[in-house]
Amino acid sequence: MARVSLTRPQLLALGQRLAVRRLQLRLTRQALADATGLSRTTLLNLERASGQQPTASTLALLAVALHTSPAALISLEGAAPAPGVSPAAAPSAADAARLEVWALMQDLGLASIERLKAFATQYREMEQALDVAAQHPTRRAR
Repeated sequence: MARVSLTRPQLLALGQRLAVRRLQLRLTRQALADATGLSRTTLLNLERASGQQPTASTLALLAVALHTSPAALISLEGAAPAPGVSPAAAPSAADAARLEVWALMQDLGLASIERLKAFATQYREMEQALDVAAQHPTRRAR
């Protein structure tokens, strides 16, 4: 699973947002762990910014359980940065896009994801065929 590239200040801000949001919802780490399938140790490491970089799926799970978005957890798209964190230190656009796609896929369910993948494959094949046809137009009979 792809890890999200966050700087040390971003990891600290993420940890702070996780802890604050968890407490706002009156959740214990164990309750959040149960809701996400993550371990209490993982949650503790994320809140303390002492673990490794989180994966996009971990952020998506946390966002769902905390009734927010992955972007808000890592301060993207207008979310207020945590105190002491520069807004210029935002994760890359690619990381933001991966998180949003992952969140959408979580909402779709496995059967819909498989249908979406099949559609994407068919669409790419159709685009390639159209590109080839445009490069080699056939002559019309007179």
